[in-house]
Amino acid sequence: SAVVDFHALLAAGKGELPAGIRRCDRAGFHLPVFCFLDRPGFYFIPGALSTEEQCYWIRESLKTFPQPPNRTNLTATYGPISDLLIAAKNQKILVEVESSSGKPRDEQNNVGENAHPGKFKFVDDSEIQKEERPKSTMAAALVRKLRWSTLGLQFDWSKRNYDVSLPHSKIPDDLATLAKKMAVPAMPSGEEFTAEAAIVNYYGPSDMLGGHVDDMEADWTKPIVSIRQGMKLQHQCSCEVVILY
Repeated sequence: SAVVDFHALLAAGKGELPAGIRRCDRAGFHLPVFCFLDRPGFYFIPGALSTEEQCYWIRESLKTFPQPPNRTNLTATYGPISDLLIAAKNQKILVEVESSSGKPRDEQNNVGENAHPGKFKFVDDSEIQKEERPKSTMAAALVRKLRWSTLGLQFDWSKRNYDVSLPHSKIPDDLATLAKKMAVPAMPSGEEFTAEAAIVNYYGPSDMLGGHVDDMEADWTKPIVSIRQGMKLQHQCSCEVVILY
C-alpha cells in the first residue's frame, strides 16, 4: 500500500507533488529526479533509459556481462562458461569433459578450441554418443537459470564480501560512463562517480527480490547506482544492474 508511482508523477508534469516528495533538480543534469524529504540520499530518476537503451543493456546483460572472468551463479557448478547466449541460440549442449582415461576432468586448462577452461564444453547434439550420454545441460536451460553475474571486483555471495584475489576485468567503459552520468544528483559538486564493481541480477516471470540492504561497501559516502530495466515480449524478462563505487 501507499506505493509511490514516480512515473505517474512525471506524467503529471509540474503539478503539486504528494507530501514528503520533491523534485531534486541539479545543475547540468537534464533528467527529472525525485527524492523523499525523510530519506536523504535516495534519488529516483524515472524514464532514465529509453526503450532502445533498455534493449541494448538487456542484450549486454545476457551476452557480455556473464563472460569470464566475470562470475555468475553457474560458475560454481560448471566453471567459466563463455558465449552462453550464442550457445543457446545455436541449441548447443553443455557436456562434462572427460580425460583420456575416461574420467571427468575436474581441472583442465585446454581441451580444444570449443572447450572452456573448466570441466564442461558446448557441443552439438550430434556430437554426443547416444549410448554413452555424459552429464549434459541445454544451453537454453542455463540461460533461464542465470540469476546473477559480477563485473569488476568480484563479490563473494557466500561470504558477502569482495574477493580481490579472483581474476577480474574493469567495468565496461560504456557502463561506467552511464553510471557516472546517473550518479550526478548524488555526488558532491565537482566530484565524479567512478565504478569499481557491479552486480547484475536477472529475474524471470515469477522471480522477486526480497527486502535487503546493500551494506558491504567500504565507503558509505559514495552512492550506489541501481539501474532497473525490463521488457515484456512473448515472455517477461528483466534485469537489475547495481553499480558500486
